[in-house]
Amino acid sequence: MLFASEKGDLCPEQAFDGFIHSVFNKAINILSNDPAVSWVSLLDTSLPNTPCGVKVDIINEPEFRQCKVNDRVYFRGGILRFAEQPLLSIDTRMAVYWKKPPKPKEFQKSRVLKNISYAEIYFLIQANKVLNSKNIKNYIDYLNLQDIYFRFNLLYEPEKIVKNIGKGQGLTPSGDDFICGVLALLTYLHKETECIDESFFTKVNKACQSKWKTTTEVSKNYLQQAVEGYFSQPVIWLIYDIFNSESNDELEKSISNVLEIGSSSGCDIVSGILFGANQLKNNYIY
Repeated sequence: MLFASEKGDLCPEQAFDGFIHSVFNKAINILSNDPAVSWVSLLDTSLPNTPCGVKVDIINEPEFRQCKVNDRVYFRGGILRFAEQPLLSIDTRMAVYWKKPPKPKEFQKSRVLKNISYAEIYFLIQANKVLNSKNIKNYIDYLNLQDIYFRFNLLYEPEKIVKNIGKGQGLTPSGDDFICGVLALLTYLHKETECIDESFFTKVNKACQSKWKTTTEVSKNYLQQAVEGYFSQPVIWLIYDIFNSESNDELEKSISNVLEIGSSSGCDIVSGILFGANQLKNNYIY
């Protein structure tokens, strides 16, 4: 039996039956028959934490190589078992919930604006390296390069952001990752300052309903979590540091942690954060 080390807030406690949706070198995604807990991700310890993720040593356990799409799984008493792999089971009972940022003591507008500016400078340096380019001069250049739709007013027409759902390639298209970045920023402001009204998320959620079929199953899952206010650990900490950090080194580390997500997903997420921050900084960031 293997023992999970960490887990996300959306990981199940109740029993469920399910099957393997997808298998990767460092991750296995599971669909359950419980609509309240429809998705569980088994993540290698080298990957970042996610809301529905369970961290376990996948790379060094050969039994995981035998797992196949549509294999049956079942979860009972905190233990995940695999019907086709009787020697493989994962005990989640002692796994700890991954660390969240503390409540902020206060916001200083000058510091927040400085951090937004520095975050963009550092992001551009890294994005040009990733894309082997020297032509990305600002976050708008990056959005244009990724064909992300951004010519709308986030304050008054947030629902237009869903035009980006499914845009791009891969398991999580660039447009979806961009949306996650924007929503992460809005969620933080909503929870910590109450200056973003719940109607923002209601409008986005309603607009998403007709767009789910245009993206991948994996990305749909993460977008649904984002609309509900749940994000991966590196993203949450980056948002926290933008509003609270007094150190450029801290901010660089947080940005780098997000940029390590996927091939271009990290860049797309940060571009969404920067888009939201620049649209809202004169109205809501104070």
